[in-house]
Amino acid sequence: MKRRIALAIVISLLLPPTTMFGKERRGAIIEITKTDGTKIGGELIGVKQNGRLILEAAEEIDASDILIVTIIGKSRAKAGGIIGAIIGIPLGVVAWTNIHGNDVGVPYEKTLAFLGAVGGTTFLGFLVGAFIGGDSIIRMEGIPQKEKDKNLEELRSIARFPDYQ
Repeated sequence: MKRRIALAIVISLLLPPTTMFGKERRGAIIEITKTDGTKIGGELIGVKQNGRLILEAAEEIDASDILIVTIIGKSRAKAGGIIGAIIGIPLGVVAWTNIHGNDVGVPYEKTLAFLGAVGGTTFLGFLVGAFIGGDSIIRMEGIPQKEKDKNLEELRSIARFPDYQ
């Protein structure tokens, strides 16, 4: 018993602290279309109180110079495909057993039904995941100041440093 406790203590001392496993918060990846038509992209570091957006490399852009902000969304196609496969495997098993009962051997129809159920739901999951993970567009020009402030607050919440001054 004492050996197990001693072994547990030694192992816990050899492992790095859990803080080393933590990730630093990342800001959203955005693309800004300015009123003159130029595009600038990068990680959103912060949004100042005066409405200036701070991108990586300390680049500042005034909100009055912004036409559109596109928040680049991460694709969820992989997760959707995995969920589709998880749903499709039981459906495929049901289709397998419902065709010709429990006959000996593997007839072509059973295999086709199983693969069709799994493949169909996996593909559908990929499509749904890709659709869900799309980009978000925020319009900044030609809207009332109250709505601009709301949009800046939304951008502030997805920045690396939400309380940037």
